[in-house]
Amino acid sequence: MSTDWQEKFGALGKRTVMLTGETATDLKLIAKGHVVIATPEKWDVLSRRWKQRKNVQNVQLFICDEIHLLGGPDGPIIEIVCSRMRYISSQLEKPIRILALGASMANAKDVANWLGCNANCTFNFHPNVRPVPLELYIQGLNITHTASRLLSMARPTYNAVKTHSPRKPVIVFVPSRKQTRLTTIDLLTYAAADNTPDCFLHAELEDIKSFVDKVTDSTLKETLTQGVGYIHEGLSQSDKSIVESLFESGAIQIIVVARSLCWALNVNCHLVITFYI
Repeated sequence: MSTDWQEKFGALGKRTVMLTGETATDLKLIAKGHVVIATPEKWDVLSRRWKQRKNVQNVQLFICDEIHLLGGPDGPIIEIVCSRMRYISSQLEKPIRILALGASMANAKDVANWLGCNANCTFNFHPNVRPVPLELYIQGLNITHTASRLLSMARPTYNAVKTHSPRKPVIVFVPSRKQTRLTTIDLLTYAAADNTPDCFLHAELEDIKSFVDKVTDSTLKETLTQGVGYIHEGLSQSDKSIVESLFESGAIQIIVVARSLCWALNVNCHLVITFYI
Protein backbone atom coordinates (compact mmCIF):
# COMPACT_ATOMS: atom_id res chain seq x y z
CA MET A 1 0.00 0.00 0.00
CA SER A 2 2.77 2.44 0.91
CA THR A 3 4.63 1.85 -2.35
CA ASP A 4 1.42 2.13 -4.35
CA TRP A 5 0.45 5.41 -2.70
CA GLN A 6 3.94 6.84 -3.06
CA GLU A 7 3.73 6.34 -6.82
CA LYS A 8 0.19 7.68 -7.16
CA PHE A 9 0.53 10.75 -4.93
CA GLY A 10 4.10 11.32 -6.08
CA ALA A 11 2.75 12.03 -9.56
CA LEU A 12 0.69 14.81 -7.97
CA GLY A 13 3.68 16.26 -6.14
CA LYS A 14 2.59 14.88 -2.76
CA ARG A 15 4.91 12.85 -0.54
CA THR A 16 3.62 9.73 1.23
CA VAL A 17 5.34 8.54 4.43
CA MET A 18 4.82 5.54 6.71
CA LEU A 19 5.37 5.88 10.44
CA THR A 20 7.96 3.62 12.04
CA GLY A 21 6.93 3.65 15.70
CA GLU A 22 10.05 5.61 16.68
CA THR A 23 8.73 8.97 17.89
CA ALA A 24 11.73 11.11 16.92
CA THR A 25 11.82 9.63 13.42
CA ASP A 26 8.05 9.85 12.99
CA LEU A 27 7.99 13.55 13.91
CA LYS A 28 10.48 14.22 11.12
CA LEU A 29 8.47 12.10 8.69
CA ILE A 30 5.14 13.85 9.24
CA ALA A 31 6.89 17.21 8.92
CA LYS A 32 7.97 16.23 5.40
CA GLY A 33 4.94 14.21 4.28
CA HIS A 34 1.59 15.21 2.86
CA VAL A 35 0.02 11.75 3.30
CA VAL A 36 0.82 9.78 6.47
CA ILE A 37 0.21 6.03 6.82
CA ALA A 38 0.15 4.61 10.36
CA THR A 39 -1.33 1.86 12.47
CA PRO A 40 -3.73 2.94 15.25
CA GLU A 41 -1.05 2.20 17.85
CA LYS A 42 1.56 4.41 16.18
CA TRP A 43 -0.84 7.30 15.65
CA ASP A 44 -2.01 6.99 19.25
CA VAL A 45 1.55 7.47 20.51
CA LEU A 46 2.24 10.36 18.16
CA SER A 47 -1.02 12.24 18.76
CA ARG A 48 -1.06 12.09 22.56
CA ARG A 49 0.96 15.31 22.84
CA TRP A 50 -0.91 17.02 20.04
CA LYS A 51 -0.79 20.42 21.76
CA GLN A 52 3.01 20.50 21.37
CA ARG A 53 3.03 19.02 17.86
CA LYS A 54 1.97 21.45 15.18
CA ASN A 55 2.02 18.87 12.41
CA VAL A 56 -0.59 16.77 14.23
CA GLN A 57 -2.79 19.84 14.51
CA ASN A 58 -2.46 20.46 10.77
CA VAL A 59 -4.23 17.20 9.85
CA GLN A 60 -7.25 18.02 7.69
CA LEU A 61 -8.35 14.54 6.59
CA PHE A 62 -8.25 11.52 8.91
CA ILE A 63 -9.02 8.15 7.29
CA CYS A 64 -9.66 5.19 9.60
CA ASP A 65 -9.73 1.90 7.72
CA GLU A 66 -11.14 -1.33 9.18
CA ILE A 67 -13.46 0.57 11.54
CA HIS A 68 -15.36 -2.70 12.14
CA LEU A 69 -12.40 -3.82 14.27
CA LEU A 70 -13.81 -1.60 17.03
CA GLY A 71 -15.21 -4.79 18.50
CA GLY A 72 -11.86 -6.61 18.39
CA PRO A 73 -8.68 -6.58 20.46
CA ASP A 74 -7.51 -3.29 18.90
CA GLY A 75 -10.92 -1.65 19.35
CA PRO A 76 -9.97 0.54 22.34
CA ILE A 77 -7.02 2.05 20.47
CA ILE A 78 -9.13 2.77 17.38
CA GLU A 79 -11.74 4.37 19.63
CA ILE A 80 -9.11 6.52 21.33
CA VAL A 81 -7.53 7.88 18.13
CA CYS A 82 -10.90 8.65 16.51
CA SER A 83 -12.18 10.36 19.65
CA ARG A 84 -8.93 12.29 19.98
CA MET A 85 -9.12 13.60 16.41
CA ARG A 86 -12.67 14.81 17.07
CA TYR A 87 -11.49 16.44 20.31
CA ILE A 88 -8.59 18.16 18.53
CA SER A 89 -11.00 19.51 15.93
CA SER A 90 -13.31 20.91 18.61
CA GLN A 91 -10.48 22.44 20.66
CA LEU A 92 -8.82 24.12 17.68
CA GLU A 93 -12.20 25.06 16.18
CA LYS A 94 -10.84 23.76 12.90
CA PRO A 95 -12.77 21.13 10.91
CA ILE A 96 -11.08 17.76 10.49
CA ARG A 97 -12.83 15.49 8.03
CA ILE A 98 -13.05 11.92 9.36
CA LEU A 99 -13.56 9.13 6.83
CA ALA A 100 -14.20 5.68 8.34
CA LEU A 101 -14.25 2.54 6.20
CA GLY A 102 -15.34 -0.89 7.35
CA ALA A 103 -17.15 -4.11 6.56
CA SER A 104 -19.53 -6.55 8.23
CA MET A 105 -21.08 -3.98 10.56
CA ALA A 106 -24.54 -4.56 12.00
CA ASN A 107 -24.48 -1.22 13.87
CA ALA A 108 -23.19 1.09 11.12
CA LYS A 109 -25.61 3.86 12.13
CA ASP A 110 -24.43 3.79 15.74
CA VAL A 111 -20.79 4.04 14.69
CA ALA A 112 -21.64 6.90 12.32
CA ASN A 113 -23.42 8.81 15.11
CA TRP A 114 -20.42 8.31 17.38
CA LEU A 115 -18.13 9.77 14.70
CA GLY A 116 -20.46 12.73 14.22
CA CYS A 117 -21.65 11.74 10.73
CA ASN A 118 -25.21 12.61 9.77
CA ALA A 119 -27.48 10.35 7.75
CA ASN A 120 -26.52 11.98 4.44
CA CYS A 121 -22.84 11.12 5.03
CA THR A 122 -23.39 7.52 6.08
CA PHE A 123 -23.30 4.76 3.48
CA ASN A 124 -24.07 1.15 4.31
CA PHE A 125 -23.98 -0.93 1.12
CA HIS A 126 -25.81 -4.22 0.80
CA PRO A 127 -23.80 -7.10 -0.69
CA ASN A 128 -26.24 -7.21 -3.62
CA VAL A 129 -25.02 -3.85 -4.98
CA ARG A 130 -21.42 -5.00 -5.32
CA PRO A 131 -20.03 -5.12 -8.89
CA VAL A 132 -18.84 -8.65 -8.04
CA PRO A 133 -21.58 -10.86 -6.53
CA LEU A 134 -20.98 -11.75 -2.89
CA GLU A 135 -22.47 -14.62 -0.93
CA LEU A 136 -22.27 -14.64 2.87
CA TYR A 137 -22.05 -17.77 5.02
CA ILE A 138 -22.08 -17.38 8.80
CA GLN A 139 -21.32 -20.17 11.25
CA GLY A 140 -21.71 -19.50 14.95
CA LEU A 141 -19.82 -21.29 17.70
CA ASN A 142 -21.27 -21.51 21.19
CA ILE A 143 -17.92 -21.53 22.99
CA THR A 144 -17.19 -18.75 25.47
CA HIS A 145 -13.49 -19.40 26.04
CA THR A 146 -11.57 -17.43 23.39
CA ALA A 147 -8.65 -19.82 22.90
CA SER A 148 -10.95 -22.84 22.69
CA ARG A 149 -13.20 -21.05 20.21
CA LEU A 150 -10.27 -20.23 17.95
CA LEU A 151 -9.15 -23.85 18.01
CA SER A 152 -12.63 -25.01 17.09
CA MET A 153 -12.71 -22.72 14.02
CA ALA A 154 -10.03 -24.66 12.14
CA ARG A 155 -12.20 -27.61 11.12
CA PRO A 156 -15.14 -25.46 9.87
CA THR A 157 -12.62 -23.37 7.92
CA TYR A 158 -11.24 -26.46 6.20
CA ASN A 159 -14.76 -27.70 5.45
CA ALA A 160 -15.72 -24.30 4.02
CA VAL A 161 -12.73 -24.35 1.68
CA LYS A 162 -13.54 -27.85 0.44
CA THR A 163 -17.23 -26.98 0.01
CA HIS A 164 -17.21 -23.46 -1.45
CA SER A 165 -13.79 -23.17 -3.09
CA PRO A 166 -12.14 -26.57 -3.60
CA ARG A 167 -9.79 -25.33 -6.33
CA LYS A 168 -9.98 -21.53 -6.35
CA PRO A 169 -7.93 -19.07 -4.23
CA VAL A 170 -8.86 -18.54 -0.57
CA ILE A 171 -7.84 -15.92 2.03
CA VAL A 172 -8.35 -16.65 5.73
CA PHE A 173 -8.18 -13.66 8.10
CA VAL A 174 -7.30 -14.50 11.71
CA PRO A 175 -7.02 -12.21 14.75
CA SER A 176 -3.33 -12.52 15.59
CA ARG A 177 0.18 -13.26 14.37
CA LYS A 178 0.31 -16.49 16.35
CA GLN A 179 -2.98 -17.68 14.89
CA THR A 180 -1.72 -17.39 11.30
CA ARG A 181 0.79 -20.18 11.84
CA LEU A 182 -1.55 -22.33 13.93
CA THR A 183 -4.39 -22.10 11.39
CA THR A 184 -2.03 -22.88 8.49
CA ILE A 185 -0.76 -26.01 10.24
CA ASP A 186 -4.33 -27.07 11.13
CA LEU A 187 -5.48 -26.78 7.51
CA LEU A 188 -2.58 -28.90 6.32
CA THR A 189 -3.21 -31.43 9.10
CA TYR A 190 -6.84 -31.89 8.04
CA ALA A 191 -5.77 -32.23 4.40
CA ALA A 192 -3.27 -34.93 5.37
CA ALA A 193 -5.94 -36.71 7.41
CA ASP A 194 -8.08 -36.87 4.24
CA ASN A 195 -5.13 -38.41 2.37
CA THR A 196 -4.80 -35.29 0.19
CA PRO A 197 -1.71 -33.57 1.66
CA ASP A 198 -0.94 -31.61 -1.51
CA CYS A 199 -4.49 -30.64 -2.46
CA PHE A 200 -3.75 -26.92 -1.95
CA LEU A 201 -0.61 -26.93 -4.12
CA HIS A 202 -1.45 -26.15 -7.75
CA ALA A 203 2.04 -26.14 -9.26
CA GLU A 204 4.94 -28.49 -9.60
CA LEU A 205 7.29 -28.30 -6.64
CA GLU A 206 10.26 -27.81 -8.97
CA ASP A 207 8.60 -24.74 -10.50
CA ILE A 208 8.30 -22.88 -7.18
CA LYS A 209 11.45 -24.21 -5.52
CA SER A 210 13.55 -21.20 -6.54
CA PHE A 211 11.04 -18.89 -4.83
CA VAL A 212 10.55 -21.02 -1.72
CA ASP A 213 14.30 -21.30 -1.19
CA LYS A 214 14.45 -17.51 -0.74
CA VAL A 215 12.00 -17.58 2.20
CA THR A 216 13.72 -17.03 5.55
CA ASP A 217 10.90 -18.26 7.81
CA SER A 218 11.48 -22.04 8.15
CA THR A 219 7.84 -22.90 8.95
CA LEU A 220 6.55 -20.78 6.09
CA LYS A 221 9.01 -22.44 3.73
CA GLU A 222 7.60 -25.84 4.66
CA THR A 223 3.91 -24.86 4.38
CA LEU A 224 4.40 -23.19 0.99
CA THR A 225 5.56 -26.50 -0.48
CA GLN A 226 2.12 -27.86 0.47
CA GLY A 227 0.11 -24.98 -0.97
CA VAL A 228 -0.65 -22.82 2.07
CA GLY A 229 1.15 -19.61 3.08
CA TYR A 230 0.67 -17.05 5.81
CA ILE A 231 1.38 -13.36 6.30
CA HIS A 232 1.81 -11.40 9.52
CA GLU A 233 3.65 -8.27 10.64
CA GLY A 234 6.64 -10.28 11.83
CA LEU A 235 7.56 -11.54 8.35
CA SER A 236 10.20 -9.77 6.29
CA GLN A 237 9.03 -7.79 3.29
CA SER A 238 10.69 -10.24 0.92
CA ASP A 239 8.83 -13.19 2.49
CA LYS A 240 5.52 -11.32 2.19
CA SER A 241 6.19 -10.52 -1.46
CA ILE A 242 7.01 -14.14 -2.25
CA VAL A 243 3.82 -15.40 -0.59
CA GLU A 244 1.70 -12.84 -2.45
CA SER A 245 3.39 -13.68 -5.77
CA LEU A 246 2.83 -17.42 -5.35
CA PHE A 247 -0.79 -16.80 -4.39
CA GLU A 248 -1.44 -14.43 -7.30
CA SER A 249 0.09 -16.88 -9.76
CA GLY A 250 -2.18 -19.67 -8.48
CA ALA A 251 0.69 -21.85 -7.29
CA ILE A 252 -0.67 -21.92 -3.72
CA GLN A 253 -4.39 -21.91 -3.00
CA ILE A 254 -4.61 -20.47 0.53
CA ILE A 255 -2.99 -17.65 2.49
CA VAL A 256 -3.73 -17.03 6.16
CA VAL A 257 -3.42 -13.35 7.08
CA ALA A 258 -3.33 -11.51 10.41
CA ARG A 259 -6.25 -9.03 10.37
CA SER A 260 -3.88 -6.19 11.29
CA LEU A 261 -2.38 -6.52 7.80
CA CYS A 262 -5.57 -6.83 5.76
CA TRP A 263 -5.21 -3.19 4.65
CA ALA A 264 -1.83 -3.99 3.12
CA LEU A 265 -3.00 -6.99 1.10
CA ASN A 266 -3.44 -6.43 -2.62
CA VAL A 267 -4.54 -9.77 -4.07
CA ASN A 268 -7.72 -11.24 -5.55
CA CYS A 269 -9.47 -14.35 -4.32
CA HIS A 270 -12.64 -16.43 -4.63
CA LEU A 271 -13.38 -17.13 -0.95
CA VAL A 272 -12.67 -15.01 2.15
CA ILE A 273 -13.00 -16.53 5.63
CA THR A 274 -12.76 -14.29 8.70
CA PHE A 275 -12.42 -15.33 12.34
CA TYR A 276 -14.46 -13.02 14.58
CA ILE A 277 -13.95 -13.30 18.33
